[in-house]
Amino acid sequence: MAKLTRQAIFEHLKKVLKDQLGLANNVEITEDMLIVEDKKKGGPHLSADSLDVLELKMEVEEQLDITISDKDADKFRTVGDLLNYLDEHQPDEGYQLPAEKASSEVAADDGEKPAEESALEEPSAEAGAEAA
Repeated sequence: MAKLTRQAIFEHLKKVLKDQLGLANNVEITEDMLIVEDKKKGGPHLSADSLDVLELKMEVEEQLDITISDKDADKFRTVGDLLNYLDEHQPDEGYQLPAEKASSEVAADDGEKPAEESALEEPSAEAGAEAA
């Protein structure tokens, strides 16, 4: 698997930001947007609070299978700061985005369903006899 381009990481990051912060799809997210509003500096921002930032960090870590230290995360002021970090810390084999993970898991699936799944889909003969 090859490394993702900076633009591909940015597109994925925008989706994560919109999902985590409940933003409409038509909201344009730019690299210079502040993650948390800075009343002194002003400018475009995502209106995230400290809990949003923590949840965003955790979601990015989970989706990209990366660990971001709290010390590093405290430095993220803009979307571009976070993007730069993700681009610079991308593993040699690249990030595997959730859609890619799902398709590789499907390809690796041998077609058998776990016992719990099968039990949910097909009522047992005993259950049918009890209902009658």
